[in-house]
Amino acid sequence: DTVKDNVHVSHHSGSHRSNMRDLPEDILLKVRDLTRIDVDIYNVALRQFMEEIAWLESKAALGRRVLCDDVLKHLEPELSYLPSADGKGTNVTKIYMEAIDR
Repeated sequence: DTVKDNVHVSHHSGSHRSNMRDLPEDILLKVRDLTRIDVDIYNVALRQFMEEIAWLESKAALGRRVLCDDVLKHLEPELSYLPSADGKGTNVTKIYMEAIDR
């Protein structure tokens, strides 16, 4: 208990960003260059995850939705800055719909 009392927690409110979209364009370009391979890997993993969700929702598994539209709507703006394979922003709903159509 005394160890817990000695822990210092500091919150920085002055320069905290809630998302990447608020960064200046030149910074976003630098981040994009630094994370190009990460984005490719993330897109592959996102597609695989959506395929697993589609299987989970299929009649062979649960037979009901587990990923609701509200979650997809929330993820759209959070991931739209990531370039997809076609060069446009990542569209989570489209990836999900493609997965359930297979």
